[in-house]
Amino acid sequence: MSSVDQPSMTETVYLETRFQILSGAYLPGSILDRDEFAEVYSCSPRLLLDVFNTLRNEAYIDIPKRGTYAVRSWDRIEVEDYYDLWANIAGVAAARAAERADHEDLVALQGNFSPIGDLDTGEPDCVERMLLEYVQFSVDLVRVSRAGPLMSISKTAIPNFLFRRVFWSSNHEELLADRESLDSVVSNLLDRSATFAKDTLRDMIMRSLPAVCKDLEKHASAESKAVVARPALPLKRGAVMFNLGGREPGLDGEIVPYGFNPNS
Repeated sequence: MSSVDQPSMTETVYLETRFQILSGAYLPGSILDRDEFAEVYSCSPRLLLDVFNTLRNEAYIDIPKRGTYAVRSWDRIEVEDYYDLWANIAGVAAARAAERADHEDLVALQGNFSPIGDLDTGEPDCVERMLLEYVQFSVDLVRVSRAGPLMSISKTAIPNFLFRRVFWSSNHEELLADRESLDSVVSNLLDRSATFAKDTLRDMIMRSLPAVCKDLEKHASAESKAVVARPALPLKRGAVMFNLGGREPGLDGEIVPYGFNPNS
């Protein structure tokens, strides 16, 4: 790997912290001590603030009190509310896209995906590609739906965390079944079958709700500091292999820049 391909320190701390949260190495509610992070990564407090603000914007961490960052704790009701919102936004977007999108836009949606035969969840790069393709499909679906209200609320409606949590909470068979469901959605769109497209996509999204809730409830919330450590890579969960991955856009198609603080 050339020096050009090496991630920046900001990118490294972000990706490794996100990985540790998703893997459960940093428990919900645990405090992320900036002094310990600075020591482990040999980085500046300013860099850590940039990373933590980005993770907060993507719903991985919270600020329980001024100047303190902690892994976000999710309760079942909150997750269910987000899922209902997500399924409804995606379902309406699918129905409107079936009714309003140009044929060329729908064909382009189909082109988002790699062939199913090329998918191997035992390869972390493949799992990451599947996730990025799914996110991009979701972004493009909202765009081609030509539904103004959906486009205006999509920016903050579904946090990035949930897209990745679905993958971390799914097994090999479930991920491939979801991929087949997305093929069915695209076929419904091309057939202009608004109801089928809407229902298929909603059902696919809701499929993972019980597993995500179970995963989030698996660890009791911690009130102590997280033990800051570099992750061991890659990590295998069942037949699914995960690596650090990269960054993905939100449902509005934008990638939150490092350090962006909506409250500043």
